[in-house]
Amino acid sequence: MATGDLLKHAGAAPVVIGATGGSGTRALRKVLEIGGVFMGDAVNVTGDAMAFEPLYDQYINAVLTETGGLDYRADTLSTALRRALVEGLRAAANRHLSGSWTVGAPWGWKTPRAMYLLPMIAEVFPQFQFIHVIRDGRDMATAGNQLQRDKHAAALFGAADGDPRVTAARLWAKANGEAADWAARRMLGRYHRVIFETLCREPEIEIRRLFVALDLPLSRVAPAARLIDRPDSIGRWQRLDAHTQNTIDWVIAVARRRFGFAPAGRSGDT
Repeated sequence: MATGDLLKHAGAAPVVIGATGGSGTRALRKVLEIGGVFMGDAVNVTGDAMAFEPLYDQYINAVLTETGGLDYRADTLSTALRRALVEGLRAAANRHLSGSWTVGAPWGWKTPRAMYLLPMIAEVFPQFQFIHVIRDGRDMATAGNQLQRDKHAAALFGAADGDPRVTAARLWAKANGEAADWAARRMLGRYHRVIFETLCREPEIEIRRLFVALDLPLSRVAPAARLIDRPDSIGRWQRLDAHTQNTIDWVIAVARRRFGFAPAGRSGDT
């Protein structure tokens, strides 16, 4: 596709995948591609759309400094920051579409940190669809991918906790909770929550639900479901010592219950 202002051909409804890093968004990106959604050519090894990453690096902490979190109104941002984000998101989306996208085809992008900018994405794409992938915060606290903690925890919380795993748990609870709060209020019918453990346990059911919501071909549900594998890392938090387990669980307890994750000692993935 030629470069230029491609957004005039793209409509107002991209599909955006966001999460805390390491939640399983790579699998969802592949699922959407099987469903016929263009998710970009210029991506990194985990499928993140690279057109947006410099924008996130430059502006997410500025947003968090002004708002204190992820649940905010775009019109509460300073004029200069709001304008820069609108222009930056439009430019990034144009770069993202400048690959092999076909005019009229559904499109979107996968960048976990998109969930920090949901109100601003809505400024540019008022009807965008948001897929919010959530994985058990106890596992996420011990994940190898801690980019969001390392880049944004200080802007959210100030001084670091003594244990970086506790900081990661705090970020998981706050970021997912506030993104869910904003999306539930502002995105009726366009907010799609995917619990990673449930996706792994019932891939065809979960993908069918998502394809129905996004009006994607149901004939592609079965091949998309075959992409989903349950990683051995599910439940890795149980290998932590009891004190660390209890500390992390205390930090995320409210969010854990909200998103349906069972406490220690209960059967089931969620």
